[in-house]
Amino acid sequence: MGPRFFTCLHRQAFVYGTIQVSVERANYSFHSRSGRETVSSYYLRRYGLLLRSPRHRLVYVREDPGSLLPSELLRFRP
Repeated sequence: MGPRFFTCLHRQAFVYGTIQVSVERANYSFHSRSGRETVSSYYLRRYGLLLRSPRHRLVYVREDPGSLLPSELLRFRP
């Protein structure tokens, strides 16, 4: 499929890159400034977005491997 433009609903910004599927899910926990939390709880606290599918796998942009994103928040651009 190659690199594509897409929009992240939580940022309302265009991103360009190649989407890859991560082994992690949205219930994956990580260390944040406020302590240990899951990706789902982070998006709820930071953006007020309740993820509908926290058991789905996360995706990332191949050019930025640290960018774990819930796939339900991405919208591909033509």
